[in-house]
Amino acid sequence: MSKSPEKFLFVNHISSRGNKRLVTVVGGYPFYQSTGKNSSEENTFFPFGGISLYNFSSGWFLKPTCSISQPYFPQKLAKFITDNFPGKDEFFMRFGNLETMLLSMLMGGGYWDGIEGTKLKIYLLGEFAAEIHSLQQQNRSFFDYYQKLDTQTVPELNNNEQINELLARHSFRLKLEAMNKNFKVPAEIDYAKHQFVATQSADNDQNRRKYVVAAIALCDEYLKHLRSRYDHQTHTIDKINAVQAMRDALSNSNVKSDLERLKQAYKIHNEHQELWKKHRDPLGLLIIKFIGHILTLGIVSKINKGTFSFWKPHSQVLSENLKSIFNQSESLQEYQNSPQQASSIALQSG
Repeated sequence: MSKSPEKFLFVNHISSRGNKRLVTVVGGYPFYQSTGKNSSEENTFFPFGGISLYNFSSGWFLKPTCSISQPYFPQKLAKFITDNFPGKDEFFMRFGNLETMLLSMLMGGGYWDGIEGTKLKIYLLGEFAAEIHSLQQQNRSFFDYYQKLDTQTVPELNNNEQINELLARHSFRLKLEAMNKNFKVPAEIDYAKHQFVATQSADNDQNRRKYVVAAIALCDEYLKHLRSRYDHQTHTIDKINAVQAMRDALSNSNVKSDLERLKQAYKIHNEHQELWKKHRDPLGLLIIKFIGHILTLGIVSKINKGTFSFWKPHSQVLSENLKSIFNQSESLQEYQNSPQQASSIALQSG
C-alpha cells in the first residue's frame, strides 16, 4: 500500500469533497493532519478513532470529546491551558490526552509553529521533559522516517473502510480508553476493543438495527451540541455523562442483541427524566431568545430543535425523539423511511 516500511502507516485520505488529510499511526494511536476547516489549525496532527461508516455521516473523523481535566490531562497542564488560553477548551479537547498531545507536538507543524503553540510547547518541554524523552525513544525510528518523508509520494485512498482496516492493522496497541472514555467510536468501527465491524446482530433482527443506528445519531448530535456550548455547569456535565452512557449502551458489542442494547439505553434514559427538562440558559438569556422566537415566528426554534415549542430545552426534544425510537423498536412497527432517513430524524434535535 505505502512505500513506507511495513511497521509505519502513511496514507492520504481523500474525502468525498476532495479534501486531503495525511493519516498515520504513532505510539499506538491513529493521527490525522487537519485541513483546518474545523479546528482552524491547518496541518496540525490530531488523534482520532477511525472514520465513521454511517451513511448519514460517512467520512466523519471520530475525535476525542472529553473536557480538559484529569485523568486525561494532568491538573497543572489543565490549569496552564485554562489560564493562558481561555475559551479554547473545545480546541484542546482534540488533542485527546497528554500522551497524544506530546506526540502531536513532536510531529510539529500547524498549531505548534504559531505563537500560541510555541508558548505551549515551551511549557510542555519544561514540565514534561521525562515523558517527552520516553516517547522519543519509544518511537525513534518513526520520527526518523517521518522527518525524511515526502508527503507528495504518499499514496491516496478514498475508501473509509479500507483506511479503518489499515488503522486496525498498524495500531498494534491502540488505546482508545486512554484517549478518553467519551471517545466517539460507533459500534461499526470499534475495531480496537471488539473488532465489531458492521456485523449483523446475533438475533438477526434487521428491523431493530436501524432503531439502534437512529438512536446513536440522536446521542451524537446532542453531544455535539453540548460541546459547542460547553459551560461547565453541573447539569451540563450530567447531561454529557448521561447521553454518553446511553450511547455506550447502544454501541456495546458485548451485548449481542440489538433489543437488549435498546432496553439498556432506555433504562438509562428513564433514570434521568428530570435532567432532560433542565434549561442551560439563564432566565435573562431565555427572555432575549424568546423575543427572537416571537420575531421569527418560531422558525429559529424549529430549525434548531425540530420543534416550535421554544421553552423545551434541546435535551427534552432529545428525550422525546428517543422515546419514539424506543417505543417503535419495542413494538417492531416498520419505519416507512430507510435507515438513513430514520437517522435524519435524529439530526433535527440538535
